[in-house]
Amino acid sequence: MKSKLYLSHPWLNQPTMIHLQAILNPDTEPVTPNSDPVSVPSVSVVPNTDRPIYRPIYGPAVVFTDISFEKAIQFDDYCHKHQPPIAFIKSDVRGLFGSVFCDFGPKFTVFDIDGEDDTANYATYAKCGIATQVKEPKVLNFKPLQEALKDPGDFLLSDFSKVDRPPLLHLAFQALDKFILNLGRFPLAGSEEDAQKLISLVTDINNSLPEGRLQDIDQKLLRNFVFGARAVLNPMAAMFGGIVGQEVVKACSGKFHPLFQFFYFDSIESLPSESLDSNDLKPLNCPYDAQISVFGSKLQKKLENAKIFIVGSGALECEFLKNVALMGVCCGDGGKLTITDDDVIKKSNLSRQFLFRDWNIWLEKSCKP
Repeated sequence: MKSKLYLSHPWLNQPTMIHLQAILNPDTEPVTPNSDPVSVPSVSVVPNTDRPIYRPIYGPAVVFTDISFEKAIQFDDYCHKHQPPIAFIKSDVRGLFGSVFCDFGPKFTVFDIDGEDDTANYATYAKCGIATQVKEPKVLNFKPLQEALKDPGDFLLSDFSKVDRPPLLHLAFQALDKFILNLGRFPLAGSEEDAQKLISLVTDINNSLPEGRLQDIDQKLLRNFVFGARAVLNPMAAMFGGIVGQEVVKACSGKFHPLFQFFYFDSIESLPSESLDSNDLKPLNCPYDAQISVFGSKLQKKLENAKIFIVGSGALECEFLKNVALMGVCCGDGGKLTITDDDVIKKSNLSRQFLFRDWNIWLEKSCKP
């Protein structure tokens, strides 16, 4: 639960959602679990004609999380064959591991691959003259998910010290999907039996590949993957939410090169250097069980009783505050979070500093206790 800022809950009914809409963004249309999916617009239309109305250049984009590959293949097949194609994005966060898959259709045109050029080396402007820059569009041929799983192509790398990780994680996420399908549950944190089952599934998938088989399977990495497989950690969810959000904008605008097609990321270096006791990973029936299943209850206790001083409460700091709150940092009896900022809240802050509202304008961002 602590990985999500907004949750599906019985009290999130229509009146409550309308109230949230008025507070957070009056230019959006609230969507509840009871909303008719056919009637939900892909882009909100602002009724006030004095404001610009934004419409996507292409068709809509859909994002799926926490669905099986079987269902994802069905949805992606529909989106891929639809005219015009519907941009399909699938993303999952499993502990300290995450994945993104993009399929924007068989022929997706990128009108502007890299944005504006650096003008630092241009000649000094002399006098009148108009120049029009013409960029050659690039057509990308995305493969559907079912085909891409068997032939993923090149993976997008975020860390060149981990060039061998994406192919293994590509198999690990497929093995986890089969594990859940076979047993009807996620692996248990600290369970060596479940770890061996997933390692066996990875080995079977690897051996079934016609080409591109992995010669060495890192079992230690897979153990870390399986132990935290049922956990969605807030920092990882925040990071992948930003990545997926950018891909949605690329899909709807045709600007900047999209992710093509798989991206895998891990932050395994965030784990403690010493081995964790399996008993320390057991859930305590608290909001932070996801973090406990990855880092252990002892570290979680340290986070809750931490004393942190944050300088500034601007856009970045609002994100930091959201993240530390959802992680339970400083939320224990011995914890304390102190924030200082000598600025006042301005109207321009409201678009990116989400802790502030209209009625906070011209108030101090931090006050004396």
